Amino acid sequence: MAFSIEARVPHLSAGMIDFALTLPPSWQVRGGWTKFALRKAMENRLPENILWNRRKQGFPIPQEQWVRTLRPHLNSWLEGLPPDSPLNTDALFRAIDNGQGGAFHIWKVVSVAMWISLFSVRC
Repeated sequence: MAFSIEARVPHLSAGMIDFALTLPPSWQVRGGWTKFALRKAMENRLPENILWNRRKQGFPIPQEQWVRTLRPHLNSWLEGLPPDSPLNTDALFRAIDNGQGGAFHIWKVVSVAMWISLFSVRC
């Protein structure tokens, strides 16, 4: 466990994803709180000191370095995206090329795009 990374699968039911995608950004993150809608939904079910606890934090990853290192390969890796993919690879590449590879959402978009391409997911 000295070098392990904990990875948990989030709520990935199709219904949950469909619902989450309809939420406005202010219900996804608000005031620095992620999973805002879920926290609000659980207000009467969980103690406040658990629900609004900031102590448990993720750890930083060398995302900017990863994105910079992978950038030369991304075009060929993502060419398998379906034409109806909701991901805008041109915007993704522009953001990376403009030095935004460290932005919190970039690695997530790269990961999802590679997953869609690798597993031939139809959108």
